[in-house]
Amino acid sequence: MAKKRTSGLVTIPIRIDKEHDEIIDVLDAFGIFEDRNDIVFFAASVGFKKDEYEETKKLGFQGRADQATVKNNLNKAQFLAFQKEQDKSILDDKNKSYKILCGFANGGFSILNDWYKDSETPEGFLNKILNEMYVLSTMK
Repeated sequence: MAKKRTSGLVTIPIRIDKEHDEIIDVLDAFGIFEDRNDIVFFAASVGFKKDEYEETKKLGFQGRADQATVKNNLNKAQFLAFQKEQDKSILDDKNKSYKILCGFANGGFSILNDWYKDSETPEGFLNKILNEMYVLSTMK
């Protein structure tokens, strides 16, 4: 008899589209984030605030479930999943919550990439991020 599959968290819940590898490298080089998983959570917040969501099509950056910044931010993934689905049962599905977080992160990375292309210098891009985050944090 086959074992019933459990709904445990997959080993790699963070799966970002390969097209965003370059912007992740740029953000990582700034040194303002603890690690690349923090960059993903930042991008997800941008995607959520700007209502941009994109599925992962071609696998790029991955974050493992055993990394502290992944497992310590499950509540953020669940918050975004609940906001998108408007169904509290999503809170019980960690894998789906992280998948939704990755969709918002992909959308956020697309926005960040546009900001990067519009900036003339890395410092200009960093200032754009800081200015936009201030605007986003004060929006109602």
